[in-house]
Amino acid sequence: MTRSTADIWEVWGATTRGASHVRKGMRNQDAIGLLPASHGSPRCALVVSDGHGGKAHPLSHLGSRFAVECTLAALGDLLESEADDPCNLSEDQRAELVVRIHQHWIGRVTAHANSQGIDPDLLDEVLVPYGATLVAAAISERHILVLQIGDGDILIGGSAHAPVKALADDAGLFGEETYSLCRLDAPSSARSASLPRSGPDGEQNFVMLSTDGLAKSFAGDAEFLATGRHYRDMISNGSLASVADGLGAWLAGVTAQGSGDDIALGFLVGSGLRATNGAPATAVHAAPARAPLLLSMGWGVAALLLVLVLALGNPWQPWTPFAPAQPATGVVQPADPPDKAPVMEQAPELPATPPAAEPPTTTAPPEPTEQKAPDSKPEEIGNV
Repeated sequence: MTRSTADIWEVWGATTRGASHVRKGMRNQDAIGLLPASHGSPRCALVVSDGHGGKAHPLSHLGSRFAVECTLAALGDLLESEADDPCNLSEDQRAELVVRIHQHWIGRVTAHANSQGIDPDLLDEVLVPYGATLVAAAISERHILVLQIGDGDILIGGSAHAPVKALADDAGLFGEETYSLCRLDAPSSARSASLPRSGPDGEQNFVMLSTDGLAKSFAGDAEFLATGRHYRDMISNGSLASVADGLGAWLAGVTAQGSGDDIALGFLVGSGLRATNGAPATAVHAAPARAPLLLSMGWGVAALLLVLVLALGNPWQPWTPFAPAQPATGVVQPADPPDKAPVMEQAPELPATPPAAEPPTTTAPPEPTEQKAPDSKPEEIGNV
C-alpha cells in the first residue's frame, strides 16, 4: 500500500547558544539539519547533534556539524532509494546504517585533523576533541526510522495519543555520562528502531527531536513530556506558524532559566496532525463572513493599542515561551560560525506579552564552579 500525495510532512527546527555560553563568550556546540519532503512524497529527515564541549573536546562544535552532515547524507541516500518503504529496516540493516554514518564521520574528522597538522594515525586520540552525540529521525511511506548515539531525546505521538519517548534511555550511565561518536566502538552503543506510522492508537504524525540541553532545563520527565504535548496541541490547532516563528525566542528563554546549555530542537509533522475534528486546521483561522468594515477596523486598532501597551509598559515581563521571534532555521550549522570566535553579548530579552499557555516548571540554572562549567559535558565513558 502506498500513501497518497496528500501525505505531506513538514520539517523545521532551530538551535540556540546556551545562556552560560553567551555569558562566557563561547560558541554554540549544537548543530541541526534537515531534508525536507518534496514532490508530494512524505520522505524527509531531521538530525540534531550535541558537541560535548569542555577542555577535552575543544573541536566538538565541528564534530556536531560533521555528525549532522554525515547522517543527512546517509539518510538522503536511503530515502532516495527505490524501496517501497525505505525506513522499514531490520535490526541488522539499522546497525549497518549506523556503522556507515560513523565511518563517514571518522573520515570527516581525520580529514580536518590532517589539515590542521594532527597525526591521523593516532585515531583514538584524534577523535576525542571532536566528541559529539547523534539524534536522528526519517519518515517514509509507512515507517519512522529513529536512531541515536548518546544523550538527547526523540518524542513520537499523534492526534489521539500524547508524545512519548521513542527509544529507551541508555542504561548503566551515571550523572551526565554519555556515549559519544568519538569512541571507536560508538556503533555498539547506538539505539535504533523502525516504528510503524499507524498503530492501535492511531496515526503517528508528530516527531520531536532535541539535544539534552532541553530536557535538562525541566524538573523531570513529566515536565519535559508536557512540553512535547503542548507543541503537538499548538500545531494540531493550526498554530504552526506561531510555533515556527517563536521557536528561537522560546529556546533562549529555556536555556536562560533552565540548564544554561546549548539547545537544538526540531519537528517532523504529518499533515494528518494539522486538523481539528476532521477539518483542515486552517479553518480555525477563517474570517467571519460579512463582518462590518468599521467594526473590523475598530477591533484591529484596539488590538494594536493593546499590543503596544503590553510591549512597552508591561511591568511583570513574564517568561514567554511561545511568542513570535526570528524565523526558525533548518541550516546545517551551529549558531556561531566555526571559524570565528563569538562576540560577547547579553542573553536576549524575551517579549513582554503574556504566554499562550502556562509553561512547564524549569529548574534554576546551575551555579558555575571552578571544577566544571555547568554546560560542559564530562568526557565520554569508557577508554577511547
